[in-house]
Amino acid sequence: GAVFWMWITAFLGASSAFIESTLGQIFKRVENNEYRGGPAYYIEYGIGGKFGKIYGIIFAIVTIISVGLLLPGVQSNAIASSMHNAIHVPQWLMGGIVVVILGLIIFGGVRSIA
Repeated sequence: GAVFWMWITAFLGASSAFIESTLGQIFKRVENNEYRGGPAYYIEYGIGGKFGKIYGIIFAIVTIISVGLLLPGVQSNAIASSMHNAIHVPQWLMGGIVVVILGLIIFGGVRSIA
């Protein structure tokens, strides 16, 4: 029974990943010689009209707030704790290193990571 539900979960996960990737390619835009796209873009341009624009903006704002506040803190804490336990690097130092690297990535734009 467990293998059956694993197959169902894999099928649904692969299907949603395929749809999201396809929509991302269809609705991406070129701005300043860089590609821009993702869920906010295909929500805005896929739904269209005023509702699509408002919903896309709301989605982008909520995503920026949640990802900006939650993910870096969780990951930097995991990195700092792992480095402290493995080779006794102070957690504040590792947190500072992660902040500098993250700042370079954020302020460097898409080309700095692509």
